[in-house]
Amino acid sequence: MRREGHNWCGGTALLPNNKLLMLEVPVYKYTVKPGTYHEFIDLDDDACDGFLVVLNQDGSLDRKVRVSSWSYSIAAINSTTVAVTLSRHSKIVIVNLLDKAVQKTINTKYPCYGITHSNDSLYYSCGEHGIEIRNLISGKVCELNIGNKKQYEHVAIHNDKIYISECWGHNGITCYDMAGKLIWKWGDNAVVGGILDLTVDKDSYVYGVGTRSNYVVIISANGKQIKYFNLNDTYDFINLRSIDCCLQSSKLYVTDDNMNTQIYEIN
Repeated sequence: MRREGHNWCGGTALLPNNKLLMLEVPVYKYTVKPGTYHEFIDLDDDACDGFLVVLNQDGSLDRKVRVSSWSYSIAAINSTTVAVTLSRHSKIVIVNLLDKAVQKTINTKYPCYGITHSNDSLYYSCGEHGIEIRNLISGKVCELNIGNKKQYEHVAIHNDKIYISECWGHNGITCYDMAGKLIWKWGDNAVVGGILDLTVDKDSYVYGVGTRSNYVVIISANGKQIKYFNLNDTYDFINLRSIDCCLQSSKLYVTDDNMNTQIYEIN
């Protein structure tokens, strides 16, 4: 069952109209049996509500749109259309924010995780199947045998480069060209741990938030220069969850477990 009043942020995205979109999903209670991993109660889509939350520039609520409680990540296609992955179901749903309804359902081979949109295509992690590129106009799917092929990877696209964050295994960020050739790989467990979410600014600097930490790592375009920032030095965050940047205004949006978002200027 959902813990009453306890939801967390599954994703943050700045819409083209400069409104902020967040994915709010429920946290479930679980029981732990001696000698086993956490055993989560399996609930259907209607047991609890997830929401796409749209905020105006002043932080006021614009609208909330119900989605599956198993929604995992979001990608803004345009100011009114959003792609949503579902970690328990092999499909991606396209949601119209104005109609507050599912516009289209895309079936996939496996449940999907991190997702982004670029040049009329969706780029998403398909777990053990690797990264897929799906053109929304032609429907053509290109399979890239890259990434750690694990759950919970996130994806970012910038200047014909694919960036993948990894929570498990490698615990870092990898950069590939569009053909899937590795350009650089970074990994460091000591400060940030696994990378939960990532984004790229206009100068190709990569920003990653640590798994259940309050650190952001900044990686240069060539993958060689690294900086760490503890955002709790400026604000009392409770576990960072998601991150996005505005390429036009050079602002960085960071959201924590409790759906609190802070905006930083990128120097």
